[in-house]
Amino acid sequence: MPINIGEASRKAESDEFWAARGKAIDAFAMVEAGLCRLFSVFAGVDEYTARVIFYKIRNMRNLDIIMQTLLHIKFPNEYDDFWKTLRKRVHTLGDQRNDIVHWHVTIGIDGSGFSGIGLMPTDKLVYLNEQIVSRDLKGFRAECIFMANLCNQFWAFLVKEKHPGIMSAEKVQTWHGIFHKAIEYPPPNTHPLYPILEELENRQPPSPASPQSSPTEPT
Repeated sequence: MPINIGEASRKAESDEFWAARGKAIDAFAMVEAGLCRLFSVFAGVDEYTARVIFYKIRNMRNLDIIMQTLLHIKFPNEYDDFWKTLRKRVHTLGDQRNDIVHWHVTIGIDGSGFSGIGLMPTDKLVYLNEQIVSRDLKGFRAECIFMANLCNQFWAFLVKEKHPGIMSAEKVQTWHGIFHKAIEYPPPNTHPLYPILEELENRQPPSPASPQSSPTEPT
């Protein structure tokens, strides 16, 4: 039976992939916003000044070195394990974000027609298994939302003396333990941010088998 290319194209246009890709890119911007708030604390400047500086530093590796240096000056050796794992995960997310932005969109067609959409490396000329599909985009977005919230909570923890009431005594105790050890991801179900990931998971329909001023809430 001939493959109906027009019908496959129409199905591709309405696939959830396009929204998932946009949400994934936006979620990494939330991570950057969270890092910017931390930059303001590390550098000892107001948030507006921090934004002016932070978003002018285009090279993430240079920004990482600057933030790590400022952190060690302000809080010598205090949050080393936490920050080391945060840096590593943000680096990985940054590389994945670049792939999501720059890889080519490929529309899969098999004997029955449309079979899914994926992102393929730009240096590949054939349809390969090395792809980013909708379930990958959702997983990326979930981790970004977790990391953005983690940055916001770390910011609140660091400025709690300057802003009384921003974090209860009970929460201070909980987060103190979290910020003095390496990050686990996925987090255990006892982690304060676990409900956010659980809510995200419950909102998402099953993926196809193939191709701010307060903590960010999933939308």
